[in-house]
Amino acid sequence: WNPDAARLEGGDGARPRSGGRAPRQEFYDAMGRGLVRWRLLQLHRAHCARVAPQSRFQWIEPPRSEAQFRPTPPLRLEEGHLLSDPRSIRRAEKRLLDIDSTLDRESADPVLNELDEYAIEEALRIREAQGEDGSEVVVLCMGPERATDTIRKALSMGADRAIHVVDDQLHGSDAVATSAALTRALGTTQWDLAVFGSESTDARMSVVPAMVAERLALPQLTFAQKVEVDTAGRSATVHRQTDDGYDIVSAALPVVISVVEKINEPRYPSFKNIMAAKKKPLETLDVAALGLDPAEVGLAGAWSAVEAFEQRPPRQGGVKITDEGDGATKIADYLVGQKML
Repeated sequence: WNPDAARLEGGDGARPRSGGRAPRQEFYDAMGRGLVRWRLLQLHRAHCARVAPQSRFQWIEPPRSEAQFRPTPPLRLEEGHLLSDPRSIRRAEKRLLDIDSTLDRESADPVLNELDEYAIEEALRIREAQGEDGSEVVVLCMGPERATDTIRKALSMGADRAIHVVDDQLHGSDAVATSAALTRALGTTQWDLAVFGSESTDARMSVVPAMVAERLALPQLTFAQKVEVDTAGRSATVHRQTDDGYDIVSAALPVVISVVEKINEPRYPSFKNIMAAKKKPLETLDVAALGLDPAEVGLAGAWSAVEAFEQRPPRQGGVKITDEGDGATKIADYLVGQKML
């Protein structure tokens, strides 16, 4: 079936009584491709069936042509972004600011940290497995004002409410200061499981979950590939993959957990949940509300700093080796020269 050229045919051509579009018409959706467009066609067909039940519908697929499979040339948007298809957007390369060597957030897309999506999905699955026991999923985020969009994305996945730690004084905070702020924020609500992604996709420190657990004096179950929660026994068990197999580790609740990307497949928010996320509670906290000393957070209070940085050099052309009977020797010599052997 070719969604790009689908047509919707109506039996008697009657127009819907609700004032909508006629069942007999040429239908083309320019909003997207693949699953999105297929879903829009489904919704349109269901709508027409409700408002004009006397009509007969038939999907007609015209003959496919070579032009339909011709790649669409990329559309230049701005530096660092190429768009050739709604599903293929290349995010801008991470950059550091010259003024203070911190991450240039304005040059990057405000997207939810990929590894944290797995943590949100796992928290939602744990809640669903417990049934109607009054459990809730609270999203906790530390970030600038524009992080609100990513918080709404987490809420649209199914979380109940969110806490946003936002303050200009937090700019430049390292992992130590970040763990301090998150620890204080966790103290503003009741919880049994604090589920983190294994690391951030910018600094890739992978230490914040352990630091938070240490500050709270609670057990940490990190790099979990599987999580099991026993609410009756008030305990949690994780499976952690190792070079030799699996470690199975258990601890009493409350506990801090970090998960890896192999634990699940994050869900796509439904349109209903996207709209509902706009009305879900979102609490904001600043440094003063958390009771933090401004001297302990931000760039001035960071325990680590970037002394110098430079742009990545352009990629050089590779070495071409022609096999004239001695190809294996040439490859071995190249690997030795690169200190790879």
